[in-house]
Amino acid sequence: EETDGKNLNLQGQIMAMLHQAGGALRQTEIATSLARPLERVALALHELERDGFVTREWVATDYTYAVRARA
Repeated sequence: EETDGKNLNLQGQIMAMLHQAGGALRQTEIATSLARPLERVALALHELERDGFVTREWVATDYTYAVRARA
């Protein structure tokens, strides 16, 4: 199981990716790019959403979330 420090690092990597992209990224793209299990990325994104750093919108045609950094 990941420690809080490792999860914070993952969250930082996700936020950096989102800022660099300048728009929405698919949750699956983030997991693939970071070579991390989708479940871990989903948990980190859920926490980032809860804390107000990102928004997630379900994209039914892709069976994944579109994730954006909040301005």
